[in-house]
Amino acid sequence: MKNRILLNTLLVLAISISILGCKSQKVEDENEIKTVITEFYTNLNDKNFTNINTISTKKMQRYVKHISSIGDDLVTYKTYEVKDVEIIGKNAEVQVDTEDIYGNKLAFIWTLTKDEESWKLDMFEGEIDQNVFTEEEINYTKKPIQ
Repeated sequence: MKNRILLNTLLVLAISISILGCKSQKVEDENEIKTVITEFYTNLNDKNFTNINTISTKKMQRYVKHISSIGDDLVTYKTYEVKDVEIIGKNAEVQVDTEDIYGNKLAFIWTLTKDEESWKLDMFEGEIDQNVFTEEEINYTKKPIQ
């Protein structure tokens, strides 16, 4: 009877440790992903493309090469906030809400990949328009010049 109680206790303890270990890894991954996103926007605003390449996959590095050619016309982001992180194995999808220095608000969906032991930006799949222009502003631009 004592052996059975001891065995059940050990089993419950092993399961608890396993669950806590998984949750701990998820929190660690989410924190690392948020750090990568922060590094991207900080380095983008500083136009430090070398540092962006260190947190990017080969596919993303090709995009970084393209945006580095924009030079001083590259938009600067005033704010960026990670809104949602979904991790599936060695891949993550992250929604980041941003506001540039002109007040345009965009939500980017980033794809990250865990390369060996670190998370890397793979690409952003697009952007979600969050009312960059109001209907009134759009109609104003359609008025004929007098």
